[in-house]
Amino acid sequence: MGKEPRHFMAIFQGKLIIFEGGTSRKSGQQEEQFIRLFQIHSFDKSSSKAFEVLPYASSLNSNDVFLLTTKTICYLWFGKGSSGDEREMAKELAALMSNGNEATVAEGQEPLEFWEALGGKAPYANDKRLQEENVDYQSRLFECSNKTGRFIAEEITNFIQEDLSEDDVMLLDTWDQIFLWIGKNANETERGQSLTTAQEYLKTHPSSRDIDTAIFIIKQGFEPPTFTGWFVGWDISKWSGGKTYEQLKKELGDTAAIVQVTTDLAEVELDCAATHTHYPPEALINKKRHELPEGVDPTSKENSLTDQDFKLVFGLSREVFAALPSWKQINLKKSKGMF
Repeated sequence: MGKEPRHFMAIFQGKLIIFEGGTSRKSGQQEEQFIRLFQIHSFDKSSSKAFEVLPYASSLNSNDVFLLTTKTICYLWFGKGSSGDEREMAKELAALMSNGNEATVAEGQEPLEFWEALGGKAPYANDKRLQEENVDYQSRLFECSNKTGRFIAEEITNFIQEDLSEDDVMLLDTWDQIFLWIGKNANETERGQSLTTAQEYLKTHPSSRDIDTAIFIIKQGFEPPTFTGWFVGWDISKWSGGKTYEQLKKELGDTAAIVQVTTDLAEVELDCAATHTHYPPEALINKKRHELPEGVDPTSKENSLTDQDFKLVFGLSREVFAALPSWKQINLKKSKGMF
């Protein structure tokens, strides 16, 4: 899903609708939902399609049109950067699903009932560039990996959330910002080389890019709206336990924060490749920041354990721990006094 070729999309003439659960039929296995939210996105008229997304305010995106259906009314929400093709498809979709009771809502002019249907207001992807209908530069995604034996950054076209590889580092270029998304299984070489690659990418770009373009580091499972807004139909349940970025930030504080690279990249790379000094569990468990040995990261105490102590504390190996979703890792660390 999300990788449909042009000849397939042409069959639907810009009217493809993808329902959560895989069916729109009332006889389907899913219980009928009175509140549903559809994101409508297109590059041109023939590529227009609607994805059903979670009915939360955090799912909104200034670059697209959204159709919100409730038991009594159907709202057409036009993001500031949405295209004419997206708006036309939304109107046709609304005609099929609204029973004639429709309301058009411009971004920034939402009635209270609109937000109530979505569970209340919440931050969403409304970056300045997402509010622009016509942009000269499309966002680009690169997979940074050394799985072939040498480090390569390979571009992924027509990208979606599923293209983010947990084993690698992904570079997302949105022109005025660069994001380095760190997969939970990315190795130290990939992390370090990706930082260098991001700077070289800016220096050698044929459009004479600003070498001071902001570079941000994002951990898997802690993606902010400024990042997720570039992916159609982002699913917060995939890595974040169904929690929005704001909820994670409120609950976890600095652990969920994104990091802007402001120091010399050579120093950052050295830090990424550095080995960790090991300490006994009693020097780390239930210790506050000021009580920890010098150099221990309070958000990653587990890295200061030997492999044997790690298994003793957590009851599983580092490899099994690394395979857990981010939110499960955090809950386990909390239960063991390592958070």
